[in-house]
Amino acid sequence: MIGGMRLVLAIALLVLAGCGAESPRPETREGRPVAAPFVEIVCTEDGDTRLWTPVVEVQADGVHLDVDNRAGEPTSFFGLGLDVDEGRHEEVVNEPPGRMRVACYPYSEHESDTKPVRYDLELVDPQGHWVSTEIECEPGSMVQSTISDFAYPLGDGMGKEPVELVEENVKGLEPDDVVEVGGYPEAELPTVRVVREDKVIGAFGFLKADDGGLTIESSELCDSAGLRW
Repeated sequence: MIGGMRLVLAIALLVLAGCGAESPRPETREGRPVAAPFVEIVCTEDGDTRLWTPVVEVQADGVHLDVDNRAGEPTSFFGLGLDVDEGRHEEVVNEPPGRMRVACYPYSEHESDTKPVRYDLELVDPQGHWVSTEIECEPGSMVQSTISDFAYPLGDGMGKEPVELVEENVKGLEPDDVVEVGGYPEAELPTVRVVREDKVIGAFGFLKADDGGLTIESSELCDSAGLRW
């Protein structure tokens, strides 16, 4: 009888311990964490950062995030190009594979001289989803960045595929230039790159109009490539 009581007590203690446990940490393989399918990150009440997934595998449409903002105010994220309101959010961003440092950065701290502690995040791409959009200009050429100043609401988009939009609206394309989707191939807002002689000489970003159609919003171009739009 005493032995049975001890067993029941041990089980009860294990259950109570499990109720207060944090989210499980990534398993390890050969001394390093196994890549998680999404970034799990918490902004605490005091604005600190809890990054539960230090290694994350990117998907065909980008980097998936599970963000829990408990800071009591909107928060920016170093390294992820993202701003979120209070609460829990699922987001997808277009950051390329590689190593970066991330941190929660509540709006109220933006004017402070103290910057938040950043944590290491590695994005891996074993399936080869990412197609580089890094501009490779010839020596002496510079990268020109352009962002359109649209009036809102945007109205109607052009109702065409992104590659077709670039081919029809960008001047200076040469017959052997390759115009193709870059970045993450299934991203909601794609990137289109222009490749000339095996070098990326231009990349175009898009904006979704009110009717769901796309329009060219931005570009990065080698100034020597002769591209314009």
